[in-house]
Amino acid sequence: MTLIMARDQALFSNPETSLGWEEYVKGELILKPVSGAHHSILTQPNNVKEVASIIRKRL
Repeated sequence: MTLIMARDQALFSNPETSLGWEEYVKGELILKPVSGAHHSILTQPNNVKEVASIIRKRL
């Protein structure tokens, strides 16, 4: 599974963690941070291109 996550996290969160997803995923969990915050990764054009690129490579 690939976890696409916002690079801009809350002040005290660790961007290298899976935010608890490892508990629900069997097998490999790939973390892919993208530019922006949670609310902007699919609204800002450059962020959308980055997300699309990750998805294309994983298909």
